[in-house]
Amino acid sequence: DLVLAMDRVNLDALGRHRPRDARAPLLFLEHVGFDALDEVPDPYYGSRRDFERVLDLAQRGTALLIERLRAPERARA
Repeated sequence: DLVLAMDRVNLDALGRHRPRDARAPLLFLEHVGFDALDEVPDPYYGSRRDFERVLDLAQRGTALLIERLRAPERARA
Protein backbone atom coordinates (compact mmCIF):
# COMPACT_ATOMS: atom_id res chain seq x y z
CA ASP A 1 0.00 0.00 0.00
CA LEU A 2 1.12 3.52 -0.75
CA VAL A 3 0.21 6.75 0.98
CA LEU A 4 1.06 9.65 -1.29
CA ALA A 5 0.96 13.32 -0.34
CA MET A 6 0.69 16.20 -2.76
CA ASP A 7 2.89 18.58 -0.75
CA ARG A 8 5.27 18.65 2.23
CA VAL A 9 2.69 20.06 4.65
CA ASN A 10 0.44 17.05 4.06
CA LEU A 11 3.43 14.71 4.01
CA ASP A 12 4.45 15.87 7.49
CA ALA A 13 0.90 15.52 8.82
CA LEU A 14 0.55 12.02 7.39
CA GLY A 15 3.91 11.05 8.86
CA ARG A 16 2.87 12.19 12.33
CA HIS A 17 -0.36 10.17 12.24
CA ARG A 18 0.80 6.94 10.64
CA PRO A 19 0.95 3.72 12.66
CA ARG A 20 4.47 2.72 13.68
CA ASP A 21 4.48 -0.35 11.47
CA ALA A 22 3.16 1.46 8.39
CA ARG A 23 5.35 2.59 5.52
CA ALA A 24 6.24 6.25 5.55
CA PRO A 25 4.15 8.45 3.25
CA LEU A 26 5.80 9.72 0.08
CA LEU A 27 5.54 12.84 -2.04
CA PHE A 28 3.41 11.96 -5.06
CA LEU A 29 5.39 13.67 -7.83
CA GLU A 30 8.74 12.74 -6.33
CA HIS A 31 7.70 9.08 -5.99
CA VAL A 32 6.56 8.77 -9.59
CA GLY A 33 9.74 10.35 -10.94
CA PHE A 34 8.30 13.63 -12.15
CA ASP A 35 11.36 15.73 -12.89
CA ALA A 36 9.96 19.26 -13.04
CA LEU A 37 8.48 19.48 -9.51
CA ASP A 38 8.36 17.46 -6.32
CA GLU A 39 5.18 19.04 -4.90
CA VAL A 40 1.77 19.78 -6.38
CA PRO A 41 1.15 23.49 -5.77
CA ASP A 42 -2.01 24.52 -3.94
CA PRO A 43 -4.21 26.41 -6.43
CA TYR A 44 -6.81 27.52 -3.86
CA TYR A 45 -6.13 31.27 -4.06
CA GLY A 46 -5.04 31.17 -7.67
CA SER A 47 -6.65 31.53 -11.03
CA ARG A 48 -8.38 29.04 -13.30
CA ARG A 49 -5.01 28.49 -14.96
CA ASP A 50 -3.53 27.42 -11.60
CA PHE A 51 -6.29 24.82 -11.17
CA GLU A 52 -5.73 23.57 -14.71
CA ARG A 53 -2.00 23.23 -13.98
CA VAL A 54 -2.72 21.14 -10.88
CA LEU A 55 -5.10 18.94 -12.88
CA ASP A 56 -2.40 18.47 -15.52
CA LEU A 57 0.18 17.55 -12.87
CA ALA A 58 -2.23 15.07 -11.28
CA GLN A 59 -3.01 13.43 -14.63
CA ARG A 60 0.62 13.23 -15.71
CA GLY A 61 1.70 12.00 -12.28
CA THR A 62 -1.03 9.36 -12.26
CA ALA A 63 0.11 8.08 -15.66
CA LEU A 64 3.67 7.79 -14.31
CA LEU A 65 2.39 6.03 -11.19
CA ILE A 66 0.50 3.49 -13.30
CA GLU A 67 3.65 2.83 -15.34
CA ARG A 68 5.65 2.35 -12.14
CA LEU A 69 3.09 0.00 -10.64
CA ARG A 70 2.90 -2.06 -13.84
CA ALA A 71 6.69 -2.34 -14.17
CA PRO A 72 6.92 -5.48 -11.97
CA GLU A 73 4.31 -7.17 -14.20
CA ARG A 74 6.59 -6.70 -17.20
CA ALA A 75 9.51 -8.19 -15.28
CA ARG A 76 7.46 -11.31 -14.47
CA ALA A 77 6.25 -11.81 -18.05
